Amino acid sequence: MGSIKLSYELMEKRNILNKGIIIDCNHDNSKKDPFKQIAIMSEVLENISKDSESEKLKTFVKGFMVESYLYD
Repeated sequence: MGSIKLSYELMEKRNILNKGIIIDCNHDNSKKDPFKQIAIMSEVLENISKDSESEKLKTFVKGFMVESYLYD
């Protein structure tokens, strides 16, 4: 969650309009385990909903990248 807030704050300081990020649920976040991607997405959504600045962060997170695998 800290990285999301930091990203928002950096964009805010630079007066970036239409701030937003897409969170990659694969690669380093899931250690390339495809079954962890949904848990990561759920955790981010849960943390955003609990945050005091949630309204800003809810619109800041534009989406999630979830990769499919042909094989586990």
